[in-house]
Amino acid sequence: MCGIVAALGEAAPRSALLADIGHRGPDHLGWIAHGPGFLGAARLRITDDFRGDMPLRSRSGLVSLVANGEIFNHRELFPGTGSDLRGLADLWEQRGVTCLADLRGPFALAVWDRRDQSLTIARDEYGVRPLHYALVPEGVLVASEFPALANRLSRLTRDDLAWDHLLAFHFLPSGRTTRREVRSLEPGTWRRFSRRGGDLVETSGRFEFQAAKREALSTETLASAVGLQVASPLRSGIFLSGGLDSSGVLGLLHRAAGRPDYAIVGYFPDGPPQADERPYARAVARELGIELVEVAIDADAHWSNLHKLIAAHGGPEAGPGGPSAWCLAETAARLGVRVVFTGQGGDELFGGYERHRQIASRWSGQPLSPASGYESLLAGSSDPVSAALFRGREYWDLLEPERRAGVTRAATELSTFTNVEEVLEFEIRTLLPGLLAVDDRALGAFGIEGRVPLLDPGLARLARQIPFLVKSPARAPRELFRELLGPALPMVVRQRTDKMGFPVPLEAWLAGPWRGRLSDSRVESSLQDLGFNRAALRRKADQLSPRARWFLLAAAMAEQSSGENLASGKSRRVAHAE
Repeated sequence: MCGIVAALGEAAPRSALLADIGHRGPDHLGWIAHGPGFLGAARLRITDDFRGDMPLRSRSGLVSLVANGEIFNHRELFPGTGSDLRGLADLWEQRGVTCLADLRGPFALAVWDRRDQSLTIARDEYGVRPLHYALVPEGVLVASEFPALANRLSRLTRDDLAWDHLLAFHFLPSGRTTRREVRSLEPGTWRRFSRRGGDLVETSGRFEFQAAKREALSTETLASAVGLQVASPLRSGIFLSGGLDSSGVLGLLHRAAGRPDYAIVGYFPDGPPQADERPYARAVARELGIELVEVAIDADAHWSNLHKLIAAHGGPEAGPGGPSAWCLAETAARLGVRVVFTGQGGDELFGGYERHRQIASRWSGQPLSPASGYESLLAGSSDPVSAALFRGREYWDLLEPERRAGVTRAATELSTFTNVEEVLEFEIRTLLPGLLAVDDRALGAFGIEGRVPLLDPGLARLARQIPFLVKSPARAPRELFRELLGPALPMVVRQRTDKMGFPVPLEAWLAGPWRGRLSDSRVESSLQDLGFNRAALRRKADQLSPRARWFLLAAAMAEQSSGENLASGKSRRVAHAE
């Protein structure tokens, strides 16, 4: 995991920016400055030696570049460089932003071009790697993480449009953060900044990965995409749930001779036995001969890590499972792991959520029996998409009229969907980046590289082109993905149909160790600032679902931390590229 920063403007707080992302790359800190342009990077060395230390420069010296990510097809794009990034600056000098469509892998990058004194930033199309920017009087500041920018700004104001979206979906809208001054670069976009006279000029565009040749989605293309991401000789691990996605990724890595050193599974001592994933994870680990590390996650650890994750993310994180990822990342760091694989993206690409099946069956006029534990998901609803995705309804009676109207406007997009493919695209565009951000911040805090093989852009593009009912017919959920995995899928998972995600025991914790936290005066005051009616909160908050109450606690915590110092990282020697 690397961290990058950039700035346009000679008065920009350059060294402070770089210090704030130092935890993401423990192996090397470097920077370069050309007039008003500045680039910096904290590097985690994964695929090569010091020759890939950043910033990188083209042979002519006209283009300088920093990047967080990997280019897995680098041997095709710039052979003989000995690095997955080493030749990227020369490629950029030749082709500019058009080369982005050829980059196979997750990335966020910043490029300084001396020819026109411009700073260009870009981010991979699924948002695997984060990138934020802020416009300031000097020009623009760029950083991998929200706190690095928030700490450098003299004023931060709440972005109420972003909060409307958060209350509607529990996810931030694409391109926004909880503060108006800090923007998130949208996945699959680039943005260029330059000066013309005294004005800051911006241009932007979109890109999609273009496969070098036309392929069909097959067992071979799946195995090839995952095989590209086999880790270097550094110690690696995988977050294993015992479900289809993480078990399938592990099986494919095993067959590609890239089996990780450890599988790490979390469990809740306070949770119900049927939600314990360890029996399946143990069976998978035993079949594939990998050491399994089990991590107990209690209410105190979860609460403490929620604070840390919100500080790193700059707002409420995407789901109650996020602090658990922090626990697993901390364990991985203690084991000396430098690369962690996950199964993220499989549900969105191959229709893995029960809500997808229920929505598809409702629209097709052929209702099916819901999976165990999801019986009430769409019960009694005439609008299945809203019932599955719109979480703001629970807060309806607690909101002041102005906030209620904003939450309603945020949810209007749901009414435009006419098929389940559009729902999947909405989730890929809006919800998936939030889930990926959780893993990124948790792993980044410990200087660990996160890899999501199922979001290989070539593989993902092929999967998105296949109709949902072909990928996941009613008679056989996720049939296509199971077929593609074939013998790589561990035996114990092949016929499993009772997977329930990662259910955090919120109800037990809210009734026990977290009891009374929602009625704390500071929590009530923060929620009132966000547009909640304080009297209504006191009367009705305890009637909300456990997940809704959890989100209110997370939202209040985010508001309370907005004025606090979010800086992280330690003082380290910084290398200057002359």
